[in-house]
Amino acid sequence: MSVMEFSDPIGQAPPHHVHENEEELWFVLDGEVSFFVGDKRHDLTPGQVAFGPRGVPHSYLVRSEGARLAVVFSPAGIEEWFRANGVPVTDARDIPPAFDLASIVGSAEAFKLRVTGPPPTL
Repeated sequence: MSVMEFSDPIGQAPPHHVHENEEELWFVLDGEVSFFVGDKRHDLTPGQVAFGPRGVPHSYLVRSEGARLAVVFSPAGIEEWFRANGVPVTDARDIPPAFDLASIVGSAEAFKLRVTGPPPTL
């Protein structure tokens, strides 16, 4: 199991994607976030949880000025993809730009991730 904290600005939305290895559980700590799992949309606020089963396309969209999420992946392993593609943040005022889509797609196969569509919009 891997546990991560995401801090995302308004409008942050990864492309729809599928994890073939992991299930994903999102806990909203701060902000308002819409989760898209399969063909369903879940609008969540702090204290609420959404679940993304492995093999099901999913994404999310930050609707408030910012959001913090605690994200659990099971089993562990996906953290290596984040290490390879992400940028560690030590100062909340110094948020790096969003992931480069080309690099995400290029490295996803090794981690059994598959991009299935563009980022969601409202």
